[in-house]
Amino acid sequence: MKRQKHKYLFLLLLGSSFLLLTLNSCKDECQDPRNPDCENYNPCIDAKLTSAAFTIKEKVDVDTHPLFSDWLMDTDTTYNKLVVLEASSNDASSYLWIVEGKQKMSDIANSNKVTINLEEDRNSRGNWFTITLIVKRNPNTICLPNDDGVDTVTRRLYFMKYSDTFSWEGTYYGSDNDMPNSPFTVFISHDYDESSFWKDYIKIHGLPRGCNDTAYEGLHYESLTYKNIDLNGTGSDSNGINCKDRTISGIYKQGSLYTIRQLYSWRVNGIYYEKTRVFTGIKIK
Repeated sequence: MKRQKHKYLFLLLLGSSFLLLTLNSCKDECQDPRNPDCENYNPCIDAKLTSAAFTIKEKVDVDTHPLFSDWLMDTDTTYNKLVVLEASSNDASSYLWIVEGKQKMSDIANSNKVTINLEEDRNSRGNWFTITLIVKRNPNTICLPNDDGVDTVTRRLYFMKYSDTFSWEGTYYGSDNDMPNSPFTVFISHDYDESSFWKDYIKIHGLPRGCNDTAYEGLHYESLTYKNIDLNGTGSDSNGINCKDRTISGIYKQGSLYTIRQLYSWRVNGIYYEKTRVFTGIKIK
């Protein structure tokens, strides 16, 4: 009887050890397809076909403080003469950029990111430019047997005339975060004055709240892009559209919505105060 009892105890201990080993094995099971030490490792999980896709963004050289970090958006229309072309891939062995429509073709670097000047040619505004990127790389034929390592993408870019309409020009209906339940209308437009030192003028009516007159101010063109505006600095004494110590310092497009950043400043008994407001609205015309 004692020997049988020891037998049962031994089986119980053996079963417990097996269960513990099984639990530890499940706990330590590796499920990372990118880890070569895991059972489900997939060496092709990140493999991508050779791609010559690229973005086109207007170059802004001023020191900006935008409301959104991605305010420089991919575009097929530009107001700035300097345009940044950037390939989506950075693993190619060569990048060949071809810009048709430019009479003066300067050497463009074999790089995944280049800057071109559309105003090297006279009367280039109002014209379309055809931009082609050809990339080559060593293809991953094990994961992608049909990839030959070469791809070509062509896009067209329109260089705006001074009289053309920007994406952000128009009439907006919305409210600011200071009084979200009190909507109002804002009108924004652009003028170009060849005879003025500050040739680009932004006109805004209805914003900020409390400024009944139309704010009209000359700005540096490098603050403007076809889709957005970011005016250098955040204070009322820096570049911005000022109206009675109220500064409009940014107009940004996000999907169907537009946001306008404002900075209010005032003094009470010699003490300086400021407050940020953000208008959010939809374009109604």
